[in-house]
Parts: sequence; structure tokens; C-alpha cells
Amino acid sequence: MAISLSRIFRALRHRNFRLFFIGQGLSMMGTWLQQVAMGWLTYRITGSAWLLGVIAFCANAGVLVFGTWAGVIADRVRRRRALYLTQSLMLAQAVVLTALTALGHIEVWHLIVLGAVARRRFRVRHSGPPIAVRATGRRSRRPRERDRAQFVPG
Repeated sequence: MAISLSRIFRALRHRNFRLFFIGQGLSMMGTWLQQVAMGWLTYRITGSAWLLGVIAFCANAGVLVFGTWAGVIADRVRRRRALYLTQSLMLAQAVVLTALTALGHIEVWHLIVLGAVARRRFRVRHSGPPIAVRATGRRSRRPRERDRAQFVPG
């Protein structure tokens, strides 16, 4: 069964989807880089696998704590505003982490707090309210009726 490349990439013909695709890709790369950097920094500062686990737990505990209510919150807020807010908060968290590290003032408790705050905001795909708000806001867009035919296989 041969599938042509034009069919595979037909969603990229739409400007809004291209913007979403590029933005989501950059956001995820930044997230992954920050996750790896925080783990690496934790281990480099402490040499402790246990503290590395603590920071990973704090970063992902939001799923357990907020996961149940994330969808309810996401349904009740304006999507665009929620996206701007969560992206701005993620930027602020990254700037604080960068500044503390560059100035040599970073300590383990900073990483624990920043890890917990970052994941709660930014992982709807993974956790907490604003996190859930962000992902749900991005994924809940419905195509207009006239565009629907392009998304249906056939």
C-alpha cells in the first residue's frame, strides 16, 4: 500500500497548522532540554541518584495531584489566554533557572521547587491544571466545516 508524501503532509498546507506544528515542536524541544539539564545539574551538584529521583518525582507529581481536575479547569478558561499565561510562566521559570545557574547560586532546593512549578504549568500532556489547560487548549481546536473534508481519509 503506497502512500504519497503529499497525502502524509497535507495538513502542512494550512498556515495555522504549520504555525502550531513549529511552535509545538520548539516548545517540546525546550521542555526536553530543560528536563535533561535539570537532571544533569542535580547529579552534577549532588552526585546523588536519590535526589535526582526526588526532582523527577516533584516534576511529575502534578499528574497525580491535579490530573483529575485538569480537564474541568481547561473547559472553563479561555484557551488563548491560558496558552499565553502558561507559556509566559514557563519562560519565567526557565529564566530563573538560567540566572541562578549562570550566577552560581543554584542549590538543590531551587531545582526541586523549579521542577515542581515547571511541570505543573507545562504538562497538560502530563499534568496539572495550567498544564492541562495548555495542552487541552491546543488540542481542542475543531476544523471548520469547509476544512473537514481535507482531514477525512478518502
